[in-house]
Amino acid sequence: MKKIFMVLQSHLDREWYWSFEEFRIQISQIFDRVLDLLAQDPEFRVFMVDGQMSVLEDYLKICPEKEELIKSLAGTGQLILGPWLFQPDEYLVDGESHIRNLRMGMALARRYGPCLNLGYLPDSFGHIAQMPQILNGFGITEAFLMRGVDKRQPQEFLWKSPDGSMVKTIQNEYSNCCRIDQRHMENGASILDTPEELAERWNRYDRQETCPTRSDYLLITYGGDHLAPPRQFGRLIRVMRERGYKIRVGNLAEYFQTIDWTAPDLRTVTGELREGEDIRILKDVAAARNTLKRENVKQQEALIRKAEPLAALLRTMGYELPLGFLEQAWKYLLANHAHDSICGCSQDSVEEEMMSRYHKAGQICNWMIRRGMEHISRNISWDRRRENEYTICILNSSGGEPDAMLECEIRAEQRLNYNGFSIYDDKGREIPYQILDRRAETRIDSDIDAVQRMYHEICWKIVLPAPLMPGIGYASYRIIFQNKALLKESQTDSGSACQPPAKSEPWPYLHPVTCTAEGMENEYLKVEIPSDGTLNIWDKETGQYYEGLHFFEDESSEGDVYEHISPKRPTVVDSRSCSWSRRCIQQGPLKCSYRLSVRIAVPSPDNGADRASAGASDKIDNQITYEVSLYAGSRQLHFDTVIRNQSEDHRIRVLFPADAGIGSAVSDVPFSIEDRPWNQFPSLHPFSSFVSVGEEKNRFVFLGKGLHQYQLDQREQNYLAVTLLRSQGSLYAWAGGKNPEFSGAQCKGENHCTYALYFPAPQALRGEIKRTAQGYLSGLLTGQNKSAPNAGLPVCQTFVKYSSGELILSALKPYEGKKEIELRFYLPQSEAVEAEIQFYKKLRAVRKIRLDGRTIEEMSIAENKIILKVNPYEIVTIIAALE
Repeated sequence: MKKIFMVLQSHLDREWYWSFEEFRIQISQIFDRVLDLLAQDPEFRVFMVDGQMSVLEDYLKICPEKEELIKSLAGTGQLILGPWLFQPDEYLVDGESHIRNLRMGMALARRYGPCLNLGYLPDSFGHIAQMPQILNGFGITEAFLMRGVDKRQPQEFLWKSPDGSMVKTIQNEYSNCCRIDQRHMENGASILDTPEELAERWNRYDRQETCPTRSDYLLITYGGDHLAPPRQFGRLIRVMRERGYKIRVGNLAEYFQTIDWTAPDLRTVTGELREGEDIRILKDVAAARNTLKRENVKQQEALIRKAEPLAALLRTMGYELPLGFLEQAWKYLLANHAHDSICGCSQDSVEEEMMSRYHKAGQICNWMIRRGMEHISRNISWDRRRENEYTICILNSSGGEPDAMLECEIRAEQRLNYNGFSIYDDKGREIPYQILDRRAETRIDSDIDAVQRMYHEICWKIVLPAPLMPGIGYASYRIIFQNKALLKESQTDSGSACQPPAKSEPWPYLHPVTCTAEGMENEYLKVEIPSDGTLNIWDKETGQYYEGLHFFEDESSEGDVYEHISPKRPTVVDSRSCSWSRRCIQQGPLKCSYRLSVRIAVPSPDNGADRASAGASDKIDNQITYEVSLYAGSRQLHFDTVIRNQSEDHRIRVLFPADAGIGSAVSDVPFSIEDRPWNQFPSLHPFSSFVSVGEEKNRFVFLGKGLHQYQLDQREQNYLAVTLLRSQGSLYAWAGGKNPEFSGAQCKGENHCTYALYFPAPQALRGEIKRTAQGYLSGLLTGQNKSAPNAGLPVCQTFVKYSSGELILSALKPYEGKKEIELRFYLPQSEAVEAEIQFYKKLRAVRKIRLDGRTIEEMSIAENKIILKVNPYEIVTIIAALE
């Protein structure tokens, strides 16, 4: 019999099948018992606080008098704290989230004592390929996880990222000493607390039926979901020792030292971990409560790609935004990135609280963006200023590749009686634009010197050509308002009008987009809209013709919030068999749009198991309406889809036929681009922002905002299927019945989905596709203002640009020092690059750092430039101090 190594812990989800406040009460009771046992039971030597600091912070807000005791126990190694702030999901959040999660978690842990230097990931639903590199960036060389690995293999292995970063890894359960009957939630789960049960469990592990080990010890994780250790722990351990068991109670980091990590037959696993049928990765959480996913992407982009870069650039200009609020926005966002939260497998009240946190993060970011863009646009210096002249500043803050056209708003006070305007660039050329909408509204502004200022405004929503901006920077257009009628109106629903180019200073040649009775066309794409609601697309550059793209399937399900389970007799309704309506709503010349609508009749939930035989009177209509838009000069086809869901227990996906000869699809996940074979199991995969199908001349790319699940579906031909909606109403399908507190997971009502199809140039590499996806997610920032009398900023400015097309910018943010900024890049390819990074000011110093901020090296600078060497698949962070 092997010796026993016991790690005492509890898995402390802050919110899940209960609300945050309900679980905080229970978790506080667990802390109270743990502190009592540490004080009274000599056998209860050490306790691990689930690898996350947020639960301790929650406890101390209620019991602040315990803070000194916590510090004392952490200082002596009896309470093991950190390294995360929240236990994350790895796929459904931005890669930056993992870095900030560890930075903030480790900093908070060190306020109380030593921090656990171990990547503790007990319940993430699969693991990204770059996690070892992220952990190494914080000096962490060991990891513990439960999901994503075949339990029939030895539990110890070396896990490598594509760049070669490696962590010693143990795969085991965080609750392998729990009592769980087969019906599970009917009788609940509890910790084994009798000698007979412990002996039976330990003997079974000793036979190595699962998770065979190389250690002389059997690892026993003594804890479970929200379970407190038994009060009689010490007596139980003494009885087991009397029966001959050799037991050591310690922390997880000590257990790693019992293993020979130099053994020649120790296996190495490279890349993402998404295997394992014994402990499932619960792949369908990627599409549960998609409203949360969409809001998450919106607020992630607002914080990471807009507010933070803007604050960093303004810092270099001598203008400081209140940066402490950005940290607060991160706390709101990270709280929602806990695995049971962002995955959408929690009860309805959790979704409500998450939306509140998203809104709070968004309010902070919106204030920062509004004030920052106002500052820049107010300080743009033109050669002359007129009373009816305003500046619109357009900023690329993400480093993404923006689309050819930009939609924005132009505002004017009603009292000025402006009813028309012209727009000019810095070369004096008049910019063509198309009005999409015009409305009157009252806006309230305020600052500490003047509050509640009311602006009664006319707001024009327009589309116009986006300026060309290399790297991170801005360009400016001049708006000159006029008291004259708008030019010739186009015949569209919104009464749009197009402002033609000035004859004296022509805008560079631009092909208009045209609408026909059959579809629409620009210089790159011709789109036909058949009567079945699909799209036929001709890529005019490659000559490739794609037929029958973009149809919907509504499929019944017997699953739960974790998994889609097809019934024995599933009902599948194909939108191509339904009757569609269609009309043109924008006719160009810069934007054309069609609106298509269909009602899909699906079986009523009252039919129960007899869904497949439901008659016409037993059916419910789910309406799907989508607007498809094509812009002048664009390779992208944009979709805004609204699903009015009235039924339960089903999923709706959008499908795209693909060439039978295509062997794989390429998609992005945090800090990586994954190539997944068409026949790979499982065939359902997560993605961050894009899925590319095909190669070179026969290729299209799906771009999604907050859509994270796709399937390489093999039928009579290959299909790319992207999940738009999953409707389920129970926590566990196998437990039977529905949980009323999970009824919101049925996603009834309007569900909005935003995505695009992108047809890249044949020579486009993966990095370019990723930058295009980033540009689609982030868009461009705009700010309108009158130039101040002492304005001194140039009309156009490139703050940072970099020469490599394959290098991806992950972060641009203020750093600790005055005028210091932090930039993070990654390289998603197998060849190294040497990129020239050029700044708009002279550099005082540049240093390369680890993800935790420790300096790696000081870098050579030449005036305002550096040469950055990036190895294959490497994540690189630099700190730049500008003069």
